[in-house]
Amino acid sequence: MKDLPVLVIKLGAIGDIVMSLPMLSILKSENTERKIVWVAGRSMKSLLENIPEIDELILVDDAKLLAGSFFEKSFELLRIWRLLFGRSFEKVLIGHSNRAYRAISFVVRSHVVRSFGTRPDDHALPSPLRHHSVEYARLATGVDGSNLEEPPHYRLFKTQKSKTIGIAPGGAKNLKRDTPHRRWPLESYVRLVTHYLDQGFQVKIFGGPTDKWVQPAFKGLGVEDRIGKSNLWETARELAALDLFVTHDSGPTHLASLSDVPQITLFGPTSALNFAPRGENKLSLSLARPLPCQPCYDGLECAPCADYRCMSSITVEDVVRVAQGLL
Repeated sequence: MKDLPVLVIKLGAIGDIVMSLPMLSILKSENTERKIVWVAGRSMKSLLENIPEIDELILVDDAKLLAGSFFEKSFELLRIWRLLFGRSFEKVLIGHSNRAYRAISFVVRSHVVRSFGTRPDDHALPSPLRHHSVEYARLATGVDGSNLEEPPHYRLFKTQKSKTIGIAPGGAKNLKRDTPHRRWPLESYVRLVTHYLDQGFQVKIFGGPTDKWVQPAFKGLGVEDRIGKSNLWETARELAALDLFVTHDSGPTHLASLSDVPQITLFGPTSALNFAPRGENKLSLSLARPLPCQPCYDGLECAPCADYRCMSSITVEDVVRVAQGLL
């Protein structure tokens, strides 16, 4: 079985993908000759095709598989089955709690099939007491998470200094759901940008094509707009060149964690214990006195909320104060 590759099935959001990368180092450390085949969404192509531990990348049209019609989902699944049919693997690691993703592995042969999560139901959730990277390490090793140390920080880029500060005011949205609960108010980002421009810093704004709705708020301020200008891999490299990166719990903060760029991540409905970027110079900021409803994220959705007070109550002054130690 040692000569067979490992199959990883992991689609989904940027943050989930980045937090799962440390398990690749674990798999390779167990056997340096081990081959890793990864089934991923096309939206992650630019990032995952540059990860050195991945030997073969099989791309899924995630827009069809996750959000398409019944026929689009069916035909996309059949296409993936044709690519995997009859192949044998040392083990199959499914980085999803929803057991529907096991369907992708139905046509392969393996004695070991593990899926993400700790409860035997359709949406088995990872432990709320551990960082998600530990849960992926548990998936890779089969060792219970309570007996695992946090895996090493997965780093791809060296940090460079540029007297430039970056923000990502959008995000918190993927093919399956939009969670505005996670976002810091746009007007707070504008005030933060104005502060650092007055301090003589350059400021860059990052985000994907779906984040263009934030652009009018920064028009005329003299910032460099990088929204929709780069793919995931290019964005991660650009983030590594910043002096400081500030955003809320979303994909960009995890891209920044691939380097040692100093960063502040703002948390409200989600828990820093589970999702905070790891490594040096990575700080998390939330309310000093959490609201009774915090955190309200259950692994799939945030609770209905009228004002997102847990995020709006974090002040610009709070962020500037914490950033002083990083700058």
